[in-house]
Formats: sequence, C-alpha cells, structure tokens
Amino acid sequence: SEAAGEPVLWSRDTMSIAAAMPYDMKLKRVALVTGAGTAGTTFEISGLLPKDGKDNLQLIGRFITRLTATSGLRRRFSEVTFAGAGQTDTKDGDESAFKVVAKVATGVTP
Repeated sequence: SEAAGEPVLWSRDTMSIAAAMPYDMKLKRVALVTGAGTAGTTFEISGLLPKDGKDNLQLIGRFITRLTATSGLRRRFSEVTFAGAGQTDTKDGDESAFKVVAKVATGVTP
C-alpha cells in the first residue's frame, strides 16, 4: 500500500505511543526487534503500571485500543498484543511491569 511505502518516522510513532498511554502508566522502553527467518519484525513497548492497581488490565486494554485507533500506528503495526505483566525487579519494585508487542506491517522498514 501507499502508506507502507512512505518514509517511516519512528520518533513520531514513539510520541504517538506515549500519547496513547493512560496517564497512570509509564513508558520505560521501546525496541524494534528483528525476528529470525519468517518471524518478522516486532515493536516491543515496555512500561510500568501502578502498584497493586485493580484496574491495570483495563489500563492495558485502553492503551492497546488507543494504539490500534491511531491512524499512523495502524499503518505501521498489523497486530498489537498484550505480552504479560509482573512485578519489577529494579528500583521501581513498587510498580508492576508490562509489555505490549506489535507486529510491524509487511513492507514497512525502519
């Protein structure tokens, strides 16, 4: 498609990701990961959730919904999935970590 062939502006996409994130979530890391063989490239988004947040799964759901509703990101990513959550083992130990993985659409190169 025409959208997939336009220059990829990952910095703009990262700002869109941050804008889609509910205010009580924190963005910690984004990484473009090249898969082996036919696995394809994925975009990993990691961050922190409020400690013992009863609504954390709803926050993640809202975040994924916003990501998939953002037109620029929808062209970049063919699929966005929740890849898990758990306690952090860092200085942020009072918060929960989460990861969301997006498949980079075929034909889109960083």
